[in-house]
Amino acid sequence: GTASITLSGIICAPGPVCPPQGEQVTITIQGQPPQPATISGNNGDFNTTYPTGTIPVGTYTITYSYAGDNNFNPATDSSTTLTVNKATTAAAVALTSGSNPSTYGQPLAFTATVTPQFSGAPTGNVTFFDNGTAISICTNQPLTPGSNQSTATCNISTLDVAHSPHSITATYSDDNNFSGSTSASIQQRSEEHTSELQSLR
Repeated sequence: GTASITLSGIICAPGPVCPPQGEQVTITIQGQPPQPATISGNNGDFNTTYPTGTIPVGTYTITYSYAGDNNFNPATDSSTTLTVNKATTAAAVALTSGSNPSTYGQPLAFTATVTPQFSGAPTGNVTFFDNGTAISICTNQPLTPGSNQSTATCNISTLDVAHSPHSITATYSDDNNFSGSTSASIQQRSEEHTSELQSLR
């Protein structure tokens, strides 16, 4: 998800009469370390940037706490929640070994790259498809994490001439933090072998 969010609020007593500038409100997202927010003016405004990049998907209570001073009693509010949704991904597929066009029996490698919306390395599996049908030997290929992306590879040598061109796509399932996605297709052509007939003398 996003690396941080800005949380803000106003703390005042009826009147309104507000705590002085410079005092602090402590903001805590459920299960996370507290973050101080400084009152910035005479109207009780406060805000802080809260790191959220490592918070798992889910819904969390946000607690605002003011410790009080000689003129103001302590105050706490836990009526706000934060929902962290799965980050989207973008899948892409490319021919990374072999040629296009290819011949039947020629080893080919297709690599799917799954890139997250913001940062991180998606986990889980990718299934490769040929003309809309899952390639049996390239189903649920595990992702290998990289730097803000993950990859999976399909090695195949049985793309036939009869069904050429082959529309190759890759679909990423999802994991606990990232949603699934499907790549655009690439067209892999398969051509006949060049045969040579020699006579014996």
